[in-house]
Amino acid sequence: MCKISVIIPAYNAEKTIENTLKSLVYQTFTDFEAIIVNDGSTDNTVQKIQNTLKDVNFQWKLISQINKGVSAARNRGLIEAKGDYVCFLDADDYYAETFFEKMYNKAKESNYDIVFCNYRDVNEKGRKLSIYQKQNEYMGKPLTGEDVLYLILSKKIWVHMGAAIYNRSLLIKNHIFFKSGSRFGEDTEFNIKAFSHSKLVNSLSDTLMYYVKRNESATNQQHDLSVFHSQASLRRSLAYLERTNPKNIKLINLLKVEILRKNLHNLFHLYRSSKIDNETMEKILQNKVIKSNLSKLKKKELTTSEKFGLFLIKHCPVKSRRVINYFSNLFYKIYKYKSYR
Repeated sequence: MCKISVIIPAYNAEKTIENTLKSLVYQTFTDFEAIIVNDGSTDNTVQKIQNTLKDVNFQWKLISQINKGVSAARNRGLIEAKGDYVCFLDADDYYAETFFEKMYNKAKESNYDIVFCNYRDVNEKGRKLSIYQKQNEYMGKPLTGEDVLYLILSKKIWVHMGAAIYNRSLLIKNHIFFKSGSRFGEDTEFNIKAFSHSKLVNSLSDTLMYYVKRNESATNQQHDLSVFHSQASLRRSLAYLERTNPKNIKLINLLKVEILRKNLHNLFHLYRSSKIDNETMEKILQNKVIKSNLSKLKKKELTTSEKFGLFLIKHCPVKSRRVINYFSNLFYKIYKYKSYR
C-alpha cells in the first residue's frame, strides 16, 4: 500500500514523457506509486520510461496494452492503483516538486475526498503562459462536492483534473471511471461524477501543476465532428445527476445551460475549422436540434466572446467563413479570449 497512486497514460510520448517522469523523481514526498499505461505506442516511449525510472526511490509499474485511447488507459491504471488517493497526469504535463507533499497533507487534515490546486499553462519550452488563480474567497476552505460543482458551472472556479487528487475508495465504491472512446470532455464528466459523491473537498492556492500547451494559439486548432463528444459527455453527466441526485434542481439547471453553451462552442470550433467544408457546415447549422439549442441561449448567460461567436454563426453566410475567420482570429489575438479554446 502507498499514500498516492499517480496514473500516467502514454501514447507515442517519447519526446515529452521524460520531463513528466522527472517531475516525479524530484518530489519531496516519496510514498507514492507511478502507474504508466503504455497505450500501444509505436515509438520509443517504453524505452524512455525504463531509462528514466531505472534507479528511482519510489514504486512504479509499466503496463502495456493495445491502443484503446486515453480513457481506457486511465481506467486500467485506476483498477491497478493501490494508493489511498489517486491522481492523473498526462505524459507531457508535470508537477511542482511539492505537489504530493502539499496535496496529501491537505487531504489528511480532515480526510477530504478531493483536494485541488492552482495550475499554470506553459509552452513546450517551459515558458509560463496564463496562470489559473481561483478566487481567494473559495480557496483553502472546506466545501461540499456539490458546492464545488456550483462554482464550476457558475464559472467562478475551474478544476483541472491533473491538478487534483481523489480518494480512491470513493471512486471505486461509486464506480466512477472514464468514458472509453470519448475524445473530448471525458475529464469534465469524471469530475462531475466524482464531486457529486464527495462530502468534503478542499483546495490549495499554490500553483503545483503545469499544463503544457503544444499549440499556444486556439486559432490554429482544426476540429472535426468529434468536438461533439464534449457535449455528449455533459449530457451523460446530466442524466447521471438526474438519476443520482434528482432533488438538486439548481445544479441540474446549471448543467443544462452549460450543455447549451457547449453546443455553441462546438459549432464555433467547426465554423473556424478548415476540416469542415461549407456544405457540411450548412447541414450542421440547419439541424433542427442544433437550431433549437441555439434559440434557447440567453445572452445574459453568455460571455462577450460567446456572443461574438453566436452572432457569426447565426448571421454571417457560411460561404464567407474564410474572410470572417481572418477577422475572428484577430479578435482572439487582441483580446486573448479563452472561452473558445
